[in-house]
Amino acid sequence: MKFYSFILLSIIVFTLNLIEGVQYKSYHAMYENYIARVVSHICSQIILYQKRDSNYYLNISSLEEDFRPNTNLLSFRPKYIYTISILNFKYLEILKKFLDLINLILNNCQKFYSKKKSPKNFIRCVQFLEIIVKNSKTMIEKLHNAMKFISYIDIRFLFSEVFVPHPIIDEIDFIYQYVLEKSKETSSLDLNKSPYEISEMKFKNLTTFQTDASIRVNNYLQNYKNLDTSLINDLKCIKIVELPINVRSSKKKLLNKFFSEIIKNWYKNLGFEEFLNPKIEEFIPPIDPDTNQSDGIEALNIIRKESGWEKMNHINIVYFVKIYGSI
Repeated sequence: MKFYSFILLSIIVFTLNLIEGVQYKSYHAMYENYIARVVSHICSQIILYQKRDSNYYLNISSLEEDFRPNTNLLSFRPKYIYTISILNFKYLEILKKFLDLINLILNNCQKFYSKKKSPKNFIRCVQFLEIIVKNSKTMIEKLHNAMKFISYIDIRFLFSEVFVPHPIIDEIDFIYQYVLEKSKETSSLDLNKSPYEISEMKFKNLTTFQTDASIRVNNYLQNYKNLDTSLINDLKCIKIVELPINVRSSKKKLLNKFFSEIIKNWYKNLGFEEFLNPKIEEFIPPIDPDTNQSDGIEALNIIRKESGWEKMNHINIVYFVKIYGSI
């Protein structure tokens, strides 16, 4: 009887392990297909940009052929490398344009600062620069969110012991945190300083930021000199929205148009708005069977019972368009 029970127990354990293994493999396959659809969508838009911006068609047909969704991982790997490399370089190019714009305005402010005869012009120049930085918040935030999304892709599920490029999250996060901090500023905390002294402090702070951020971006751009020649050609053929030629004579709305165009072309059109807030089934990520949602709900219930959480009562948990109540 004991032997029979042992055999029965072994069969149950084996069956549970088998079911668990099947669930894991099923999730693995679904995750691969999900990432393949996401990357293929981004890549198809990049190819359209390339066709639109240039007469360079070399390897375009082969790219379209190789980069179809739901291909096996052997053909998916070069597609993933191509897509992430293009995104990295173009996002860096956008950041460089943004930092070059800041530097241009800083140089204009420097002229007023050096002369010491135009304090009002210096103050206005610094204020204008701060407005530009604050107005860039949405653009920088969108690019940051896109790179965060790419960085969350679990490449261990996709590639084993092979090198693939990683998103430029550190470089863009450095800029994002600064712009976010600036956008929250309302007035100077030091009321004992004059408007000129406050502008002087802000000018030095902005100069330090521009220098440090440019070093980060330029160091990363240097690494792209060793890229494959065909990829370098593709990068050159995909254009970025141009900034106004003369910043001083340009109104803020022209600079805001630049920010809006970047968001449209390099965030919305590539699909990141849909990826982060999926409304169609093909872009809804699969759920890992190892994820225990009840544990998470229990933890939230414990947290909300602690003192100091009364102000969080207006927050609702929304999961797949269903509201599961406030915490």
